Amino acid sequence: MSSTNFNDFASNCDVMIHIYKFLNVGDQLRLAQVNGKLRNLFLQYIWSISYNKLTIIEYEYLLYAASNCMDKDRILYLNSSDLEEFLTFYGNNVNGLYTNTRLRMEFFRNLIELKYCNKGVILNEMTQLSNTSPNLEVLQVYDHGLEFLPPNYFITRELPLLQELAVRELASLICPTLQAVVTSINCIKIFCFKPPGPTIGFWFDMFSLNPQLELQMRIAELDRETLQNLIQNEKFPSNLRKIKFFGLPVDCSELRNNCESVWKRLHYLIYDYEDHYTNGRKCNIIMSRNYNK
Repeated sequence: MSSTNFNDFASNCDVMIHIYKFLNVGDQLRLAQVNGKLRNLFLQYIWSISYNKLTIIEYEYLLYAASNCMDKDRILYLNSSDLEEFLTFYGNNVNGLYTNTRLRMEFFRNLIELKYCNKGVILNEMTQLSNTSPNLEVLQVYDHGLEFLPPNYFITRELPLLQELAVRELASLICPTLQAVVTSINCIKIFCFKPPGPTIGFWFDMFSLNPQLELQMRIAELDRETLQNLIQNEKFPSNLRKIKFFGLPVDCSELRNNCESVWKRLHYLIYDYEDHYTNGRKCNIIMSRNYNK
């Protein structure tokens, strides 16, 4: 078929929509990249999701791609070749990405927010980020990744617009340049999968050094004893008057002097709070100088 005949054939919208329905996801995406008309048909009549917010989860050799809703009828199930076509087609639309697998970052030219879980970022991906996503403002690395960075790698130099970083509490032991990062951004989230250890003092020091910093902590299985040890830590900022505890402001001096009564009064909030927030958002203690006002 000549290109002229194909263009005439492809101009029949009803026919092309019918053809699309016989193709698998990968072939649909390949066809949609032939020209602007086929792209618009695909977006309007076949799969009308923009993927500004994209979740890609790898599970048992399959990849699941979803927008910001997790309706099972709106999830795509992709193999590795389908994923390549999917990212080629949608990558530039994505400004928020959540994933547990390694992806080629050159597909994402407009990322503002990147959240990894389970498999952290390695050096190659970090250097890709600085080249492909210089406007990144939020970076989350749940597990390993920062230990692969060389001593002269400064995240905030490579990502100058970064405002929020989420890491494990122990990241302070494995990333030698982390102090420079913490003193130049507005929000740090740390995840403590056990009661906070000796490294918690590092984060309190960083909070004291950066007057703009909001320090958010996700402490697994937070109990009264853990809270009391936290507030009585020798490096806990002495001039901080209030913290947020499960979403409510609590007086720091009251916590120091009578933690048990505060816990009894507020512990019921734990159940309500955890019912309303997904696991990735459960920062149950927040320190900010704004609460002093």
